Amino acid sequence: MANPAHPRWRDWRKYVGENGEKYIDANSDKAVARADAAAAALDDARARAAAELAGAQDECAAKLAAAQRAAARELEGVRQQAADDKQAALDAAAAKHVAELERANAEAQRKIAELTATLQQVERSLERAEKRAEGNSLSRYLLARLRGEEVPDSADDGDSKGGKH
Repeated sequence: MANPAHPRWRDWRKYVGENGEKYIDANSDKAVARADAAAAALDDARARAAAELAGAQDECAAKLAAAQRAAARELEGVRQQAADDKQAALDAAAAKHVAELERANAEAQRKIAELTATLQQVERSLERAEKRAEGNSLSRYLLARLRGEEVPDSADDGDSKGGKH
């Protein structure tokens, strides 16, 4: 509630009567002009505020769109980096497996070479044994056995030669 003792209340009463009627005098015309000017200034301020608000909204919308585009580019970059990392990991794993296969192949080739050398040594030993065995009948018997040929029974040969009946 308004306080009639307050100085502004008394100033207000100059322009408005006790019962709300308006006084018409020079002061009231000035007050109306001031009120109209204040209303116009208020309207201008509202219009400027609305324009600033619209500008700020447009600016915010532009910033939001730019931020969304930047985020989309960043996301695409992260996805591309992840794909590159995945491909690099796959390439590294493939290279590791190729290296392991090459090592296994080299090991197998080494073992094959060792076995081939051993086989050649055994074949040379067999040839030497065959050459030594050619000199006597027992050796011929052993030679036939080594060759896998049918061998006559040695007991029959010994009985026929020895004459121990």
